[in-house]
Amino acid sequence: NNPVLAARGIKFARRALAREAPETTTTGKRGRDGVSEARGRSSTMFSKHRRKTLWEAAGRIEAYFETSPKGTVVHDKLLIFSESDAASPVKALQQQWGIAKLPEPGAVRQRVKESTSGGKIHWGKLFGDSTGRREVKLEICSGSGDWVVGQAAADAGSADWCAMEIRRDRIFHGLCSAAMAGVGNLAFLCGDALAILRDRVPPGSVSRIVVSHPEPPQQQNKSLESQAAHLLMAPFFEAAYQCLQPCGTLCIVTDSLWYGQLLCEIASHHKEFVPLVMGGRRLVGAAGRVRLYSGPPGRESGVDPAAATKSYFAALKETENRKKSRDAEVKILVL
Repeated sequence: NNPVLAARGIKFARRALAREAPETTTTGKRGRDGVSEARGRSSTMFSKHRRKTLWEAAGRIEAYFETSPKGTVVHDKLLIFSESDAASPVKALQQQWGIAKLPEPGAVRQRVKESTSGGKIHWGKLFGDSTGRREVKLEICSGSGDWVVGQAAADAGSADWCAMEIRRDRIFHGLCSAAMAGVGNLAFLCGDALAILRDRVPPGSVSRIVVSHPEPPQQQNKSLESQAAHLLMAPFFEAAYQCLQPCGTLCIVTDSLWYGQLLCEIASHHKEFVPLVMGGRRLVGAAGRVRLYSGPPGRESGVDPAAATKSYFAALKETENRKKSRDAEVKILVL
């Protein structure tokens, strides 16, 4: 919260980025020339993208402190669902999140108590919506929060957003972005997405769920079968269905055609969902009644296309696909 220290930190970060080697020469694990060259190119591209992202982040922080002399950054809508932190949530915030100044433990527990009811999240209390009329939208696998911050800002006054992510460093990045952007209708839920949907989200309370670039299984057969567990399996679809309002939608975004087709196959077995047919979009896959379309999510999924800032992962994958002459356009299925 000290503008002088922030300026020094930004200056130090810029120097470190400038000194960092522009290319990485990491070789493949098995030492084969083809593998080594491919891994080296991928590592170089990732390194360049990372430096570019960090440089842009430093610019946003610098701009914030230039326009906010007091340097006050506040965001109080973070819920951490972790058994390991249950005994001492305040200590966990200090040690694992790098947050030095916090209210007394009693005040933190009281804030959590005020935001929940019967073990479930109380959206009205969390967002201060006494009328309960605003929509609640979720982004799962929100990463660093770049995309959801833009969506929440566009929906200010009409809907509240929640960013769900399991990695704490990404949640922290999103918290900072939301605080500096002054976005108050955005909460962050840190933990396992399936467990949160199943145990913490009230049934029938969410209007939209968007799953952004979920991690595909690491193992796969030549067919549309997966040998490895992944988030978007049958239990996830069941939990998402229970959380959604009767006319709510579940939109899944992926850059992988193979994974998109696998998800269509999994979703086709959940008969309660009604797949959304989207005319005017290019059909790229199907299973049963479920359709996979080309192009980013739009208003049919509760998304404002004009506010669709690319996430860190989406921008990285787009760059990678372009360099490899792949189809860089994302694929979506909407239920």
